[in-house]
Amino acid sequence: MRANSTLLLKALFPVVAVLTAAALACCCSLLRRSSYPRTVAQYAAAAELHDAVREAITEHDIVTLTALLDTGLDPDEDLGVGCRPLHWAVATCDCAPVELLLQRGASPDSRTEAGCTPLFMAVPGGFIAGAEALLRAGACVDARTDGGRTPLHRACDYGEAEMAAWLIAHGADPDAKDHRGLRPSDLVPPDCRAQFVQVFSAG
Repeated sequence: MRANSTLLLKALFPVVAVLTAAALACCCSLLRRSSYPRTVAQYAAAAELHDAVREAITEHDIVTLTALLDTGLDPDEDLGVGCRPLHWAVATCDCAPVELLLQRGASPDSRTEAGCTPLFMAVPGGFIAGAEALLRAGACVDARTDGGRTPLHRACDYGEAEMAAWLIAHGADPDAKDHRGLRPSDLVPPDCRAQFVQVFSAG
């Protein structure tokens, strides 16, 4: 009996996921059509939707993410401080949601409030496969934050030599200066400099 119950739950899970996604997407649609300012209840509905999207991405739950998109989720929905689903997907270093969101029309150059595009999110984890997907979709390799920094600046700052080399190989400007006049090489941590000698000599 217990085994049958387990099988039933497994069978019903995709249905429950779709129904939950449909309800949340409906909330999203209502919020877009509503007048402003939003009520407390509407803010709560938006927060619930955003939590569901973030959870689906961070838990690598492609079924729920697909269902949310199928039922009206904007692939460029602002999940807070300008972070879009694609920013979250790239940060998880998982190609599946990245490819799905790009296929559904997510902008590869959407910006957070600080001006970071999804390519910046690929840097800390050295997520080259994600960076490749973004560039195939038309992402700018030298996108700038509000402080004038590029993804290459971030790669150097994080000591990500392999990512820095990949960015340069794909057209990133090693001489780009931020608003403080700093080049990417100026940001390399002292204990990582040996790794970057070849990166910039090759570039």
